[in-house]
Amino acid sequence: MIDKFTPPAQKTVQIWSAYILLLFFPAMFSANMIVAKAMADLFPPMSLAFWRWLLALLVLGACCWPSLVRFRHQILAEWFEFFILGALGMGVCGAFVYLGAMTTSATNIGIIYASAPIFIILMARAFFAEKLSYLQLFGVGVCLIGVLFILSQGKITTLFALEFVAGDLWIIGASCGWAGYSILQKYRPSKLPMLVRMCGITLGGVVCLLPFTVFEVSQQGWPTLSEKILLNMAILVFICSLGAYLIYYFVQTHIGASRAGLAMYLAPIYNTIMAWFILGEIPLPFHYVGAAMILAGIFITSLPTPTKSSRALNP
Repeated sequence: MIDKFTPPAQKTVQIWSAYILLLFFPAMFSANMIVAKAMADLFPPMSLAFWRWLLALLVLGACCWPSLVRFRHQILAEWFEFFILGALGMGVCGAFVYLGAMTTSATNIGIIYASAPIFIILMARAFFAEKLSYLQLFGVGVCLIGVLFILSQGKITTLFALEFVAGDLWIIGASCGWAGYSILQKYRPSKLPMLVRMCGITLGGVVCLLPFTVFEVSQQGWPTLSEKILLNMAILVFICSLGAYLIYYFVQTHIGASRAGLAMYLAPIYNTIMAWFILGEIPLPFHYVGAAMILAGIFITSLPTPTKSSRALNP
């Protein structure tokens, strides 16, 4: 939170700045889904994830090089955590979104990805025995029904026949990857400053993506660069990666993690609007219904945890 020695006037400016930035963060986060769809036919998915995070690593590393040198021994001590977190956060979350964009819409990507908080709750319950109240369980059910409604495009016959679009399943995988990334960050705390840890995680992701990128290039060859590709890559590096992460950290620091988390409620709305105006993807009725279920489920699971006297699903 804000340092107690910060002058009151400066605190007020920082808090108001955080609330204003809170409105921009979902748009920066959602821009990744829009770029993923725009680049689906222009740049191979694994290579796109690799170059996005390699370029972000170079910029971030140059900015905090003195800190990297200072904490080099602790960085080496945490290398395994960095590799696992990078594999989930930059590998699964990054590449799976771009793989999914090849066969599904940006609208679907944004709405399905919004279910990540539900997977976080389920993984925390499954692997770390976190308590789950009956109300939270109900919220999880509502959210998952919303995801299935979108997967089936609102058609029950499609749902029972399991005729899902492959891209939607990749996005579910990306959501699970983000959930695992978030859970491990909580249960595997680091002694490093935030930016230094981010450099380490990003390096782990780049190392994880490298062999898949080499294989992809060996099969498909190098993509031909164009102004559109370079522009979209710049958006991924400076807006979706560095900008979104740093703004989220600033917001979280000055108004708290719970309020910062509210930004994720806005992400599917921003994404749908951007996909409509930029890509011409007109949202269909099943998008509205599914999004409403997912957001309602997330809201229910975010309600205060019942007291010890309340009934809960104990480990």
